[in-house]
Amino acid sequence: MTDSVLNDRRLAVQTENLDHAVAEVFALMMGVECRPVALPSASADGAGVTAVIGLAGALSGACILRMREPVALKLAELMVGAPMTGFDRTVKDALGEACNLLAGTWKGKLAEVSAHCMLSVPAVISGSNYEFHMPRPAFHLDRAYGFEGHVFTFGIDCSGL
Repeated sequence: MTDSVLNDRRLAVQTENLDHAVAEVFALMMGVECRPVALPSASADGAGVTAVIGLAGALSGACILRMREPVALKLAELMVGAPMTGFDRTVKDALGEACNLLAGTWKGKLAEVSAHCMLSVPAVISGSNYEFHMPRPAFHLDRAYGFEGHVFTFGIDCSGL
């Protein structure tokens, strides 16, 4: 097989793993159905939020969860079980934990590296004027997902896959 065919196959497998991980976390932890949707336009209005989990060991890179603040409030509400009235520490903690759950569930689907890859403590970045930048490692996957009319993206940037 050519490198291009192998890369396409690897991307397809990891896309399926990511889709299954997201569906599992949302069904089990939040009680809602979450499915892949078209990527939203980059020009959406409002403040954004990014949660990041670092990968180290057999994989090196990061898992990145991105959304607008109204989506973050709804996600936190589902996780905590109470309405969220503002973007506070509880919402930030819930987003960090959601990113951790998504990253851990995805990593768990990689039997050959699961036990040899550690996850960092989550970091949450918010505001209306920020840019998140990472050098592009060998593997990049970015997917959009929807639940209850809300859209977010979750992606993987890493080497070692």
